Amino acid sequence: MNEIQKKLQLIAFEESAPITLPAKEKSIASNEEFQRLVSKRLTAVDFEKAGFESILKKDLKGATENFRSSYTNYPKLHNVEEIYNLLNLKKPKNDAEWTTLYKSIIDTYSWGMPVETRNKLLDAISKTK
Repeated sequence: MNEIQKKLQLIAFEESAPITLPAKEKSIASNEEFQRLVSKRLTAVDFEKAGFESILKKDLKGATENFRSSYTNYPKLHNVEEIYNLLNLKKPKNDAEWTTLYKSIIDTYSWGMPVETRNKLLDAISKTK
C-alpha cells in the first residue's frame, strides 16, 4: 500500500465516510477523478467544521452558508444536508431557540461530528438549564 493510499484510508476512517477507488484503476495516483473527489471531500470537511463553529457563535447566516457549501462539495458527508435543512427550517432567533437547535443536532444529526464540537454543544445546552 503506497503513502497516498494510507493517507486516504486514514482520512476516510477519521471522517467516518469511506472513499472508494474505482475498481478499473490500477494506480490511485493516476486517477484524476478520484483525486478531485478527495479534494472536494476535504473541502467539505473544512466547510462542515466552519459551519459548526458558526452554530456555536449563533451565526445563522454563516452556519447556513458553510453547511450549504459542505453539501455542494460532498453531499454524502455526515449530516451536512440535514443540518443545512434544519437551519433553514428553524432559523433560531434567541437563546432558547438556539438551545433547541443544539439539542436537535446532538440527538439526531451528530453522526461524524467531531467530539470537541459535540462537547461544546452539550456544554452550551447545559448552561441554559
